[in-house]
Amino acid sequence: MKSRLLYTAVLLAASASVSSAQKASEVFFSLSRAPLQSQSVPVDARTLKKKEIELYKPQNPAELLEHTPSISVRKMNGAYGASVLSMRGFSSKQTAVVVDDMKLPADLTGTVDFSALPASGIDRIEILPGGWSPLYGANAEGGIVHIISPKLPQGARIAEAGSEFSSYRGRYNQVKAGFAEKKVSALITGSNAYSDGFQQNSLFAKNAVTGVFSWEIPSAGRVTVRGFESFSRIGLPSGTPAPIADWNGKKERQANRLDDYQKSERNLVNAGYELPALGAARVNVSAGIGNNVVNAFQFNSMTRITLQTRSASVKCLFGDSVAGADYDRGLLSSDLYGRHTDRTYALFGQHVLRPAEGLEVVPAARYDDNKRFDAVFSPGVSLVYSPDFTWKFSARAAKAFQAPTFADLYDPFVPAADVSPNLEPEKSINYQAGGQWNSAAGFYAVLTGYRSDIKDRIALDAARSFAAYNLDTAFNRGLEGEIGYKGGAVKVTGTHTYNQSKGRPSGGNYRSLALSPQHRSSLVADIDAGPFNIFGKARYVSKQYTGRGHSGLRVPDFITADLSLSKKFGGVELSGGADNILDRHYAETADTTNGYYV
Repeated sequence: MKSRLLYTAVLLAASASVSSAQKASEVFFSLSRAPLQSQSVPVDARTLKKKEIELYKPQNPAELLEHTPSISVRKMNGAYGASVLSMRGFSSKQTAVVVDDMKLPADLTGTVDFSALPASGIDRIEILPGGWSPLYGANAEGGIVHIISPKLPQGARIAEAGSEFSSYRGRYNQVKAGFAEKKVSALITGSNAYSDGFQQNSLFAKNAVTGVFSWEIPSAGRVTVRGFESFSRIGLPSGTPAPIADWNGKKERQANRLDDYQKSERNLVNAGYELPALGAARVNVSAGIGNNVVNAFQFNSMTRITLQTRSASVKCLFGDSVAGADYDRGLLSSDLYGRHTDRTYALFGQHVLRPAEGLEVVPAARYDDNKRFDAVFSPGVSLVYSPDFTWKFSARAAKAFQAPTFADLYDPFVPAADVSPNLEPEKSINYQAGGQWNSAAGFYAVLTGYRSDIKDRIALDAARSFAAYNLDTAFNRGLEGEIGYKGGAVKVTGTHTYNQSKGRPSGGNYRSLALSPQHRSSLVADIDAGPFNIFGKARYVSKQYTGRGHSGLRVPDFITADLSLSKKFGGVELSGGADNILDRHYAETADTTNGYYV
C-alpha cells in the first residue's frame, strides 16, 4: 500500500574513524544514572548501536524502535504523522523518554511524539523495560527510552552528507561535521525532510539540527553542552472515511480533514559540568530547558499550546554508588488550556552489591515531592547473575508511578463540578525475570516474563464528562522472546511478544484494555553478501480494538516487510529499496471519532 523506492548517497571524509568510539566498553548510563558495564544490566535491556542505526537509515527514532520486543509503536496521519510508543501494555504517557539524562518535554497528555525528533545526531538508544521510577520518577511505569548523543574519539575529523529520495516526492537530506582534540570536541548535524504524503492532506516538512560541544578546562573539570532544534509542519488528514474492507491502495488515501494542519517546534538545551575528581568521588551538575510548541489548525480554529520543562540535577558517584537530586518545573501556556505550572523535587540513589562471584544486587530508591499530590517513594532492586559467557539470568522488582498530566487536570471541556478535587498519581508494582543463552558460534536466545499490578489507575469517567479520576485497577503481563545469530557477515534476529492488558473499574470485572494487541512479532536480517549488503525487516501486529473489552472499532492484524540493498564505493554509499514490499493494506490504529489511520 505504501511502497517506496529509496536512493541514498553518502559522502564521507574523516581522518579518524568514528567507529573506534564504539569499541570502548559498553555502558548503560540511564540504568544507574552512572556508567554501568553491560554485563550488569537485566537481560531484557537492549541497546541499538550506531551500526544498526545506519542500517535502518531512519528519519525519526520511532523507525528504530518498532522492531524491539518491549515496544509498540502507533503511527497516526500517515508515515510522517505522529508516532507514539508504549511499553509492556502501558500507554505512551507511562513511558519516559530521556536525551542524555534529561527528560524530554511531553505534550498535554504526557506523550512524546517521536516523529518530531531528529534521527541525526544519535549515537545509540538504550531501551530499559519495566518500572524505572526508582531512578527517573514519574511516568516510567512502562520503561525508559534513552537517546544518547555521539562522542567522537580523540583525533577524529568527520564530514558527511547524504540524500535520500522516495515515492510521493519524498526527500531527506542530512549533513554532519565534527572534530575532537585532546581538550575540545564538537559535533553538529542538520537534516531536512519533505514528502507529499501517501494520503490527502498529509504533506510533511521538517528541519532539524543537533549539536554537542565539550571542553575540558585544565584542572577545572569538563563542560559539555548538548542540544537539538526541530521545526515541522504536517497536514492532519485525521484518518480516512473509506471503510477498511474497501481499501485497495487508492480509496484509503481519502482524508477526513482536508484543511487541518499542525506546526511544531521541539528544542532542548542541556549544559553539564563535571568537577575534577575528588579522590574516588565524581560530581556532575547539569541544567537544561526544553520546549514543546504546537500550533494546530483544526475544526476551523487555531490552538497554540506551549509546554516548557526546566530541570537541574546533581549526581555524586562513589565507585559503585550514585546519589543525587533532581528539580523539574513544567510550564503550560495555552489560549485554550490556560497557564499552569508544576514543580517536583526529588532525591535518588543506587548501589551495586557483589555478594558472590558473578552475582550483582542493585538496590535503588527515589523520593519525589510534588506540589500537586502527596510525596511518592519508589524503591526497586535488580539481581543479575552471570556465571559464565553462556548464561545470564536477571530478576527485578520495583514500584513506579504516573503523575496526572496537564490534560487530566485542566481539560477545558470538563465542567468544574466534574473535576476530581484530589486526583492522585497512578501507582504500580512491576516484576520481571528472564534468562539469556549465548553460544561461541554466534547463536543466542533471550526469554523474559513480566507482570505489573496497577492501582488508582487514572481513567476518564464517562459519567462525569470524561473527567480524569482514580477509577481503575489493572494489570499487564506477558512474555518476550528473542532468538538470533550474529556470525560475521550474517546477523538475524527474531522476536515475539505476548501481552495481556486488562483493567477493572470499581466493582466491575477485568476486561482487555483499548489498543492492546496480544501478539507482536519481528524479523530483522542484515547480510553482507560481498558485492553489496542486504537489509530486510518485517513485523506482525495482531488485531486490537479501540474500546475496552474488545469494543469499539476492530483494527485488523497486519504484517509488513521492507527490503533494501546497499553498496559502498570508498567513501560513497549507494542504496535502494522498498517499504511494504508485500503491498499490504493495513491500519496502524483507529479511534471512534475519525475511524482508521492508515
